[in-house]
Amino acid sequence: MTASSVGGVLRRELFKGARELDTRIRDLRTRVKPTLKTRRSELFDIRETERFRRFLPRSEAQRQRADDQGYGSIPFVSITDLFEDAFPTDEAMEASAEAGFAALRAVSRRLKVYENRTYVPAKPDNVLLDIGNVFQHRKHGFRGVIVQWFTECPAGPDWIEQWGPFEQGPDQPFYRTLVDTHDRPEPFMTLAAQENLEYLPNPEGPEIDHPKIPEFFSDFEFGHFVLRAKMAWAFPEDW
Repeated sequence: MTASSVGGVLRRELFKGARELDTRIRDLRTRVKPTLKTRRSELFDIRETERFRRFLPRSEAQRQRADDQGYGSIPFVSITDLFEDAFPTDEAMEASAEAGFAALRAVSRRLKVYENRTYVPAKPDNVLLDIGNVFQHRKHGFRGVIVQWFTECPAGPDWIEQWGPFEQGPDQPFYRTLVDTHDRPEPFMTLAAQENLEYLPNPEGPEIDHPKIPEFFSDFEFGHFVLRAKMAWAFPEDW
């Protein structure tokens, strides 16, 4: 198979999956519309598209992420349109084949979520980070990976008193994280407030390391750890 034909086959399969996923998203929005406010429905659509942005060739100006300004600052485009802009030709697809294959795998994972006809988006709009995101702690400087999110602090008042105060209070989202052993040699799992985590979309330096990573993740693709399938039932919007 020639290079151009590889790009063509990959592009067709990717766009086929993207179109099906866009259709599934529209169908779900129609099915659950009575339970979703209009604003919530729009943000859900944007979240679904944004998860694929990491696979695209883009300038620094386009690297702005929702945790900087919120999802409301991002214009909505369909997943198909997102890929159309990034891979307009078979040659462009061939030049970014690694990203294309990773995007195709991600599309397949999302389609599996939508195979469950009872699936309803449940992740709150103010939970801006995803399981598998790499971050740097704004106060302490260490890097790590998110393995769980909470809508508010799950710890008791003693922990809040010890590690607070928090500018946005204990009612903001919190995350359970694995701390990179390059920064803290002793394997360490910690709880962190959303206000203290800076998302790293394209982390530089060595890959995040922690002995528990294989328990949560199956792979590392384009700056993001991929949640294991057996855990996707608990956090389907992060898979």
